[in-house]
Amino acid sequence: MKYVGLLLLMIGTVISSCDEVAPVTKDIEEIEVEAVLGEVLTLPDQAFNYGNPELPSFFNLRDNRVEINTPNNNPITDAGATLGRVLFYDVSLSANNSTSCASCHLQKAGFSDSDQFSKGFEGELTNRNSMGLTNSKYYENGHFFWDERAETLEEQVLMPIQDPIEMGLALPELESKISALSY
Repeated sequence: MKYVGLLLLMIGTVISSCDEVAPVTKDIEEIEVEAVLGEVLTLPDQAFNYGNPELPSFFNLRDNRVEINTPNNNPITDAGATLGRVLFYDVSLSANNSTSCASCHLQKAGFSDSDQFSKGFEGELTNRNSMGLTNSKYYENGHFFWDERAETLEEQVLMPIQDPIEMGLALPELESKISALSY
């Protein structure tokens, strides 16, 4: 299950907006992730600044730090966010390798789904459409989904993957598939 924690960090980070935080020293695991990603994927030479981005001025009109729901034990790193971004578009996170998170959370629709109901990995429709994910890091009460059943962003990330209509994978299957990915 060690890969599930890494997956949570990566996918949770990609759907979050980042705030200004002190730079985090890279640990051995992060350096290894960067090396593997660089070998397998075509990524920019310089990682995007996810860990300490320059925010638009309107973010500073009030103290947004009180609304940040990123846990202290799961900080945003450039390597983790990069891998999360890759996994967000990876169809291997579904039971039949047909559906990614981005299949329903469309960038052109604010990382949401413009259809009334989202389509699952076997074509079945879900009970609702996919919520928008932009700036979910700043969602005030910190609960996710339309019915707010997920108490944290980290908890939310795994629910669609395990849902029998959405992506259809049990956590042991997810761990096996993730560990077999070359990146």
